[in-house]
Amino acid sequence: MFSAHSLVLPLGRKVFYLLSKRTSSGSTSKEGATSAPPPIVAMHGLGGASTFWIPAFTASGLLGKRDVYLLDLDGHGQSEWSGRELTIDDLVEDLEQVITALGLEKVVLVGHSMNGIVTSIFSERHPSAVECLVLIHPVRNLAPPACERMRQRADAATTASGLGDIANSVASSAVSRACAASDHAATALVRHLVASTRPAAYAAACLALARAPIIDGTKLRNRVKVHLIGGEEDYLAGPEAVRAWAEEAGGTYTVLKNVGHWGAIEAPLAVGKSVAQVLAPSSYFLLLGSFRSPVIYTLSFDVPSRRLSLLHANAAVSGHSWLDVSGSKRVLYTTGWSEPPAVSAYSIALPTPTTPHPTVELLQSVPSKYLSGYVCSNGKAVYSACGPQVDVFELDDAGLLKMQPAVQSFALVAEEDRHKGATQLDFGGLRHGGHVRPHATSMVDVLTLVKSCDLSPCGTKLYVADIGRNCVWLYHVDPSTGYLTESSKNAARRQHDGPRHVWPHPNGRIVYSLQEHSSHVDVLQLSADDNALEWLEGVSILPNGRDCKLFWADEVRLSPSADFLFASTRGLEPHTKGYVVAWALTPSGRLAVPALDGDDTSLHRFETRTSGGWANAIAVCPELGPRGEVFLTLTDSEEGFVQVLSYMRDEGFEVLDEVPVGSSSEHVGASVAVWL
Repeated sequence: MFSAHSLVLPLGRKVFYLLSKRTSSGSTSKEGATSAPPPIVAMHGLGGASTFWIPAFTASGLLGKRDVYLLDLDGHGQSEWSGRELTIDDLVEDLEQVITALGLEKVVLVGHSMNGIVTSIFSERHPSAVECLVLIHPVRNLAPPACERMRQRADAATTASGLGDIANSVASSAVSRACAASDHAATALVRHLVASTRPAAYAAACLALARAPIIDGTKLRNRVKVHLIGGEEDYLAGPEAVRAWAEEAGGTYTVLKNVGHWGAIEAPLAVGKSVAQVLAPSSYFLLLGSFRSPVIYTLSFDVPSRRLSLLHANAAVSGHSWLDVSGSKRVLYTTGWSEPPAVSAYSIALPTPTTPHPTVELLQSVPSKYLSGYVCSNGKAVYSACGPQVDVFELDDAGLLKMQPAVQSFALVAEEDRHKGATQLDFGGLRHGGHVRPHATSMVDVLTLVKSCDLSPCGTKLYVADIGRNCVWLYHVDPSTGYLTESSKNAARRQHDGPRHVWPHPNGRIVYSLQEHSSHVDVLQLSADDNALEWLEGVSILPNGRDCKLFWADEVRLSPSADFLFASTRGLEPHTKGYVVAWALTPSGRLAVPALDGDDTSLHRFETRTSGGWANAIAVCPELGPRGEVFLTLTDSEEGFVQVLSYMRDEGFEVLDEVPVGSSSEHVGASVAVWL
């Protein structure tokens, strides 16, 4: 996700940095801002390098949402050593020159340890250029004994074994007790970073820190947003020091348990989430579809008040069971429950002073041979899962549907076995031996059998969940055209599973398959040759003892930091309530609590207020809340409403707000929501 770069400063010295480019346009604010979110510029501390940050930013969920620059300090990592008698002011000037050379007008500054001083001084001098200052284990205003130890360390660094001895000491004493005792990979990385620093550069940085100017946190109060992250076991910048600095600056702070001075390596997920939550928007817009009503709703969610509001009803061409937002967030692609069936595209108009919320307007509808139940897109094409086949509809350079039939169609059943009537479409086979839901119409009964299609994070694979064939299809995607090549048909674990949705982990190797019939979620991994899926483990959405024949599972999703897995299931009858469930994940995407097939290893299980009807669909907010909570929407078609839930590991699920859609005279079955 990071690529290597370098730039040359005015005096000719080369500075190395890693860059992760933004791939999405970010969240839409109530003010209607359309510019890219300010990039993150991160500076490691003494004896570190740009690679120090990679675990934390990878775990943060921020990659792809903002440009992220990881800089190597003078003489650290792969940056050239200037050979100068280094001062803090030199480092501030370096940062100014780098930001100017990169053409960055406003940034989020993240500084570790001694570079908390550097980034703070930069923010004092250029407050309008800093959206937010995040200080991780920041060191300032060292007492005379500490300054003397820095001078002694500088002397030791240039001896034959000095830097190696310093690296061993730091790796054992500057991390938490738990990390030093058992996390050998973390301590090895800390040791490597320090030991691989140029001794002269390390010594010069020690002396710069010993001579550092006094930092007065009040100089940033009401000028720059400040957030500090400390470690409970940090001997250099302990909890009290972090709290005091935050209070001076009028900022916020977090103290992480079982963390020392190298938190981005010791606890990358905790540090990454803490950075992400302080950068999260204070409000969001959402779009909401319905199954049968020709309307798309605009809603807003205000984070501080935890209020969900219905703002506008946009005219639509038909009911839309599924919505997909383009990467630019300017086009909405939808399924079309109409006769004849169609796939549609709507423009998304961002807020203006006269219309303070997004609106959507139909651009075009392209006929589909079969009724689509799910669409996704990648800028080249819209992929449609429509029962007996998978269709590929081309997009033009503006992201608009070309007014032509599907350019590719992959048949999943023989032609003679397909049903072509609008209310008799084959969406993958009959449920639980073919019985019909007593409270469903014929149209919707068939639509409960629809499959889904979703792209891998890198965009080179498409996963299609196929209920009727009880499998997941894997296709390779040509990135230049969007065209598909069929790779493999991967049978489900159990004969009665009925895969409904597949969702990928950000690492691209793990995918999660939700089984509509059995109400299981299975963890699959790509084979070594990228051509097949292999089963690893599976868990049940239902409590022990509940009959899966009373339910039909709906959605599977991940938290923004990919540390939690969420899934939902619906009650098959109105008197049977559904569930939303959370499991903990490891950084690799596996279940944190290993499960035998079907074990209940969930952290929390939330019983929904109704069966969910045809929906009980969850959609996860792309950013964390201010306390690190996950926000999810839950849509209901039985009564017709949408809820916003919050989830935290220590607290479980909580309903924050609920908004009905439709009216007493018109029932609107909410289908799915998307966050803008």
